[in-house]
Amino acid sequence: MKGEYDRAIQDYDAAIALDESDPNSYYGRGLAYYRKGEYDRAIQDYDAAIALDESDPNSYYGRGLAHSRHGDPSKARVDLNKALELGYDPNEIEDALAEVKKLEGDR
Repeated sequence: MKGEYDRAIQDYDAAIALDESDPNSYYGRGLAYYRKGEYDRAIQDYDAAIALDESDPNSYYGRGLAHSRHGDPSKARVDLNKALELGYDPNEIEDALAEVKKLEGDR
């Protein structure tokens, strides 16, 4: 929240070292990487979070945004639709899908 993404990543690294089975730590670190613009690393962490908890719409939403920013609209659309299916806010999904549609149109 304060923009201290490197510090947040260090904290999540420590949390993951203590408990590798907590999907929230991977989600949080993925979000920090996303906000830093490190989309590949964000996607890796969202993948780990989803592997641990396939029912969390936040991880699918985050990974969808990261795929979109990384330039992969087809993967973004799949993840955003999955997040919607799992109960993520439809208004936010609609906005994100509009960005994906624009990305697809730019190709």
